[in-house]
Amino acid sequence: HALALKQQSSAFPNADMRNFFILFTLTVSGVVGLPFLDFAEFPESLLNANPVEASGGTCYQPNWHTCTATYYAEMGINGPFASAQAFINAVTGVIRSQQQNGLIRVCKAQRYLLNCLGYAQYGLCTNTLHFLRQKASVTDAYTYSSFFSQLHFVCGGGYMTLLYNLPCIGQAAFLQNKTLQGCAQQFNGTIIQHPSQACALSQNFANCYQTVYGRCNAASGWTLCEQLRTGLANSFPQCTNMRCVVPQSSSDDKLMDQYVDKNTILSNMAKAAAEMDKKRA
Repeated sequence: HALALKQQSSAFPNADMRNFFILFTLTVSGVVGLPFLDFAEFPESLLNANPVEASGGTCYQPNWHTCTATYYAEMGINGPFASAQAFINAVTGVIRSQQQNGLIRVCKAQRYLLNCLGYAQYGLCTNTLHFLRQKASVTDAYTYSSFFSQLHFVCGGGYMTLLYNLPCIGQAAFLQNKTLQGCAQQFNGTIIQHPSQACALSQNFANCYQTVYGRCNAASGWTLCEQLRTGLANSFPQCTNMRCVVPQSSSDDKLMDQYVDKNTILSNMAKAAAEMDKKRA
């Protein structure tokens, strides 16, 4: 077993992608699919082999508890949670039940948490080491930190693209389900046997997402690739060369053109990716 993929919609009752957590949410016009990593069944021995760097400080627990209490309330969920899986289920459930409005609500709460803690403390309170210090299991610690890392991107550089393209993203997840399963199973089956290839496998996995969701438009392909890559990079910090290539304008970007200036979005995405890589360095 490796990363467990959980389906949160009856649209895929027989799916068996035991590789990562992905949210499938029903909407009026389709199915929304956003990939969030869950290490519930991932071998701890493989995670333990990854470097966890001690940062120059610790999370100030009183502030963390105060800020997260309001954070949960902003989303309308009841925390704190007994496990990372329960937390992910609650947050993604907001999107599942409210669709685009749910994404707006989650990201409003996410911005509140960042402002409440401050950027430095946000980083210290949402990294793997903090959750390990709070006696979380290894798999929970990686799941929490990867989820916060991915949410930071979803509500930052990827926000506008995801917000305006959720219906098409959902349709792509539905229509290309077998392709996504194949990519997940390839990653799952190989990384357990060859953990030294984690970086190349992660890159291939992210590339698969860019290809599938690129059928909506180039911006969606890059954004879903980058969301997955962000979580993988958090979990495999030794993989510093993973990249999602910022796409050039293409003729199939009609959906994006209806809502926003595409060149501005692509420029913002490139800046966001460069900024995240700078922070990781």
